[in-house]
Parts: sequence; C-alpha cells; structure tokens
Amino acid sequence: MSCGICNKNLPSEAGELDYTRCAQCNRCYHFDCCKLKFSSWKSMGATRRSEWICLRCRKTNPPADGNISDEDEEEETGQDVGKMLKEMAKKWDGFEKKVSKKLDDFEANLNFYGEKVEQSCTTLKNLEQKLIAMEKRIDKTETENRELKTRLRTLEIQIQENTQKDFMNMMEISGIQNKEADPKVVTNIILEKAGYQPNEIKTKVEKVTKKVGEDKKEKTVITVKFESQESTLGSPVYQNPTRHVNAGLSHTDGS
Repeated sequence: MSCGICNKNLPSEAGELDYTRCAQCNRCYHFDCCKLKFSSWKSMGATRRSEWICLRCRKTNPPADGNISDEDEEEETGQDVGKMLKEMAKKWDGFEKKVSKKLDDFEANLNFYGEKVEQSCTTLKNLEQKLIAMEKRIDKTETENRELKTRLRTLEIQIQENTQKDFMNMMEISGIQNKEADPKVVTNIILEKAGYQPNEIKTKVEKVTKKVGEDKKEKTVITVKFESQESTLGSPVYQNPTRHVNAGLSHTDGS
C-alpha cells in the first residue's frame, strides 16, 4: 500500500495513527503529504477519523452544507503552502542554475580576457625590445652620419685646397686694346716686363671674351695657366689666388 500523494510505501504493520485514509476514495496518505497535523487527527476521535475525506475528494464532491471544518481548512491551507513551497523550490532551482551558468560564463570570460592580457603583455615586451633595437640603430646611424659629415668636410677642404693650388697657377691679362693681338705674344711681353724669360716658363694661353669690371661690359681677356706651381709669378695669394694683370701696366697686380 502506497501514499496517494508521494506514492511511497506505507508501513505494512502501521497502527491507525500512522497515516490517514479517505472515506470516499479509500486512498491512504502520510500526514505530512496531506498537510494534516497529527494533533488534529488525534483529537478527531474514531468516528470523525472514519469519516475523514481527502482534499481531492472534497474538491470533487464538496459537502452538501458547503461547510468545511477547521481541520479541513488547515489541511487545505497546508497543501497550498506545500505546493507554493514546491513551486518556490522549483523556481529557486531554476534561478540557481541560471546563476551558476552566469558564473561559469563570467569565469570563462575572465580566463579569455586573462589570456588576452597575457598576449598583450607579451606583445608589448616584444615591441619594447624592438624599440630598444631601433634606438640603438638610430644612435649608430647618427654616429655614422657625424663621421660621414666629418669626412665630407675633410674632402671639401681638400678640394678647396686643390682648387686654390690650381688658381695659384693661373693669370688673367685684361685691358687689351687690340682684340686681334696674338695672346701668346701678349703673354711673353708681360712675362718679360716681370723679369722672366718666356722660354723658361711653360704656359697654356687662351683668349676669351668675358664680363669684367664694374660696368660688366664684354672685354677680351687672356688666361694664362702655368704648368707647374714652381713656375708661377711671385708668392701665392690665398684669398684671391688668381693673378690679374692689366696689359696697359708695366707690373703685375696680385689682387
């Protein structure tokens, strides 16, 4: 024999006060299952206990007078409370599952973002190392650049010195009245006036037309280039090493 509510077996050798029986459906119930207090059941007496009707039968076939005893109301209220508690327990289980799922999702997100943070830290460390390497390369490049500038300046000085040496071996003759005059003859005359024998000095003579003087008019000029520095006239002048000689004068003018 089993309980009409929980379907669990009832004690086979139970006394009359261990469970209750419905007078209509003849089903048996645990006191806890039908929410009937044992003290109320005991106070009913044998006659009322034999006439006791379960809540299911009372709802299906209510009493003719429509009155429900205090015990019945208490039983019905107890069953309603039990039903409400079961519903609350069911809702709580659902809520607990949702909270548990949210916590699991939150933990998974923490793990995910934790891995992302670790990856970001690794990336930052790699970038920092690359930045340090780039700074070293920049320092090295700046050092090489300074060295190149120094070498370039040295080359510029050497080129300037070589250019000055070339200028020291040059002479310009201007003030030529006769444009048809032979530049070689004019050069020999100038050298003789300077006290040199033309045959003693090897020169390269060229007659050109250029703008000279403040008026910037075109005039005929003879350029004389000496083949060796030892053959130049006089001592070198570095500020303006090119010697300029006016053919109308009887001496050289180093300007």
